[in-house]
Amino acid sequence: MIPLSACQEKLPEVDIVILNWNGWRDTVECLASLNEIDYSNTRIIIVDNNSTDDSVKEIMKYAEEKLKVGSPSLIDLEKDRSLAVDSSRRGIENCRKHQIPNESPAERFLIIRSKVNLGFAEGNNVAIRYALKKHSADYVLMLNNDVVVDRDFLKELVRIAGTSGEIGIVGSTIYYYDMPDVINFAGEDITLWKAKGTRYTNHVPFPQQTDKVDGACMLIKRDVFQKVGLLDNNFFMYWEETDFCQRAKKKGYKVVYVPASRIWHKIAASIGGLNSHNRLFYLSRNRFLFVKKNVKGLKKILFLGYFFSWDIWLSMGAFLKSHNPKALATFIVGSLEGLRLLMRV
Repeated sequence: MIPLSACQEKLPEVDIVILNWNGWRDTVECLASLNEIDYSNTRIIIVDNNSTDDSVKEIMKYAEEKLKVGSPSLIDLEKDRSLAVDSSRRGIENCRKHQIPNESPAERFLIIRSKVNLGFAEGNNVAIRYALKKHSADYVLMLNNDVVVDRDFLKELVRIAGTSGEIGIVGSTIYYYDMPDVINFAGEDITLWKAKGTRYTNHVPFPQQTDKVDGACMLIKRDVFQKVGLLDNNFFMYWEETDFCQRAKKKGYKVVYVPASRIWHKIAASIGGLNSHNRLFYLSRNRFLFVKKNVKGLKKILFLGYFFSWDIWLSMGAFLKSHNPKALATFIVGSLEGLRLLMRV
């Protein structure tokens, strides 16, 4: 996967961005599956989000011994502040594609180490900035570290993305890692005034236009970042990909789900599971932040009425039924923080 052969020089270049936080075992399993894909014109950029489990050491060891990339490149984020700016278009508007001839395998495998946990949004932004500034990539692929991929997943994404200049973002079919024949995600449409998605889990034979694709696997054209900006780091984690897809659609891009591209996801493995404090807090909080950014006028009032007259009670009932008072408390705290953000001028 790492070497670039002459017969494949005309393939669009893809920089694969992977975020790691205390999850090197998942990351190396992801890398092992990437090493088998039928698409070689790629670079890999891993951002380590201040791991405390020797992740950087273990990932570098795996890359050297199993991927045969020599000594992988390692950058300390604090020594290159140009990669750590805000999530607007500042710092990327003037980026140009720079062809780097005859790159060695080590130069096509990079780890950026951060001394603070930047969250999902800004962690990915660091790698995206690097890709846009330093590389000639036509696409950036955001890929969760807790996935394994099908051999043809990237080839199918690039194929569909290349069929139209209007397509800006494409995403894969996501299966459960522990139930490999069961679909977890097959596109999602968003009802803005409810700030709630209709998530599809049925198989469809052809690519479908959708409101969002899952952040576990998003292939994004280079020019989308130039016109839309980066992920909004105010989200920290969750809802940022939904917001990004909405912003791209407002700029005229299409978001397309590609059924033939398949990955398998260990759902929420990187943050401790579905009921982890961080997951529940940011899901609740960021729903309000999404509304603040994307829902206007009367629809915003409708959202508040819907949430407080119906949705909050439904959610609270579900937590009580599952005998999970800690999750209930986290949901309430997150919602109150989100409401505070929404009402802030």
